[in-house]
Order: sequence, then C-alpha cells, then structure tokens
Amino acid sequence: MTEVTRIDTKKYMEEPCFRRALCDVSPMRREKAESYRFAKDRALSLGAAVLLDGALSGYGLREKDMTYDKEKNGKPCFPGHFPFHFSISHSGTMAALAVSDRPVGCDIQIEKEADIRLAERFFAPAERAYVEAASDPGERDRRFFRCWALKESFAKALGDGLGRPMGSYAVVDEKGRAICPALFEIPYAFTEIPVPGYSFAVCAPAGDIPILTRC
Repeated sequence: MTEVTRIDTKKYMEEPCFRRALCDVSPMRREKAESYRFAKDRALSLGAAVLLDGALSGYGLREKDMTYDKEKNGKPCFPGHFPFHFSISHSGTMAALAVSDRPVGCDIQIEKEADIRLAERFFAPAERAYVEAASDPGERDRRFFRCWALKESFAKALGDGLGRPMGSYAVVDEKGRAICPALFEIPYAFTEIPVPGYSFAVCAPAGDIPILTRC
C-alpha cells in the first residue's frame, strides 16, 4: 500500500512554532532544518520531517528514534526495519511524502513562470511537443511543471533514475497522457494528485493507488 501526505509549511516560518516542532525530530533532521539561511527553507525541511514522523507513528515508531542509512543508490533508508520505502519532496511552501512497502517516488512543484530552455535539455521530444503546444504562457508553464514532477517522481522510484539522463525517456506523450517507462521489474504507474497551484505526482506499483491520508 502507498500512502501520501502533504502539509503547508507556512506555520513553521514562525519561530515559536518552528522551535516547538524541532524538538520532535531526529538530530539529523534538526541539524538539516537549522542549516538553511531562510525561514521558508527551514520550514520546508522541518515539514518533511514532521510528515515522516507521522508516517512512522502508524507503525509505533518515531522519526527522532530512527537510525538513518543509505541504499546503494544513495536513497535514505532505515536499516534493519520492515520494508519501509519513502520519498520526500518540497516546493513553494508545500512538503510532501509518499511511503510504501515497495520503492516509491513523489515530487511536488510549485507552478510559476518556467524556464522553457530547460525543456530542450531535460525533456524528451514528445514532452517538448506537449509543452510547446500549449495555447497560452500560463498553460505552457503548467505543462512544464507537470512533466517535471512526473519525471522526478519516476526517477526517485527507480532509484538510479537520478543518474539517468532525463531527456532519454518520456513520461508524457504528445497528447499529454502520462506514461511510465517500463524500467521496473514489475509494472509501475503514475498518480497525479490535485493541489491548487502545484503539480504533484506519485510513481508507485501499478494497481497500488496512492491513498492521501492527511493534509
């Protein structure tokens, strides 16, 4: 089963709220959150930790008590525990988390004015055609970040995908239909979750429809 959570982290930009929540996360997450210069980035980092703590609590665990390690591909994990795969993303003021008993990827992107030049470098021809066919600049930007979120969620689920040239595969065809490249041992599929002003995508085993458990 794949569970997805998201949180608006604006409240953590207020110092008292930030400090209170900081006490409930691990030293590693605390140090990471405090390392950022700007309150917005500190809030995003802390929000991701809060979501992870909430997911672990469903198994009777706390994030602050966990020992982190890394898989061979560099993804963070909790060694010696049950199959617990997770993927974290944040953008704008929103933090998101997907957890599953199998590899999973999620990505959230705030929709803003896009640097379309990046499409030439990172998008496959079909994706570029989909973006360029937009009827107006706002729709073009929305399509750009939709493709970006889908590609990032796929790369995170695949594990080694972040080292694979992003332009070497397509996650959207010319008509805008999401397609998951067949690079997993079992079929995977995309789920796109509506969040106003954002593109939010989850890549998980096909048939395992992500459940949004909390906002």
